[in-house]
Amino acid sequence: MFDSAVEGARFGSLADQNGRAGCLRAQELFNKSLGSALQPIFECEQTRIGARSVIMVSIEAAIPGLGFLPNNYRFKAVGHATSEIQ
Repeated sequence: MFDSAVEGARFGSLADQNGRAGCLRAQELFNKSLGSALQPIFECEQTRIGARSVIMVSIEAAIPGLGFLPNNYRFKAVGHATSEIQ
């Protein structure tokens, strides 16, 4: 999940891409690795941290309980990458 968020942010930060493309990339990777049955929520935005333009991709999903964890737990992964074009 974390790898999908980081790769989506990195992809969206490329000079010929944008935040939307990064979000689509994160969705594609997440669905290939974990599937859409976890009902993920994707949030993507372009923001500024200081003088830098940054792409942020976050993924939140309910992971079913494992063994001693009987309930579903929501986990959130966030990836950031500095845009190539400032």
